[in-house]
Amino acid sequence: MALERLGWTVTVEARPLDLRRQLKRAAPRLLLMDLVLPGANGLDLLREFNAGGMLKDTSVFMLTSMAFPEVIQQAAEAGVKEVLLKPVDLDALAEKLKEVEA
Repeated sequence: MALERLGWTVTVEARPLDLRRQLKRAAPRLLLMDLVLPGANGLDLLREFNAGGMLKDTSVFMLTSMAFPEVIQQAAEAGVKEVLLKPVDLDALAEKLKEVEA
């Protein structure tokens, strides 16, 4: 995985329920999350996680192919630091990750 080559430890959760459980155990430094998930909306999940205090020390990057102005605004309101358009440019992602590492 590209993030591992950049020195990041990666945990993949494909289902919202598994992600909830993981966040309750330990909050990551970075959460890469898609806007559209199986049976869930990424923005709705982020609002839930923020309301529960699960992301207070986590930088959130959202992946989407729907980077409309209203989606970007809603993402910012939900605490998203970066909206990344798919397919993701790995060099650009690496640069943004340096900001998280700092």
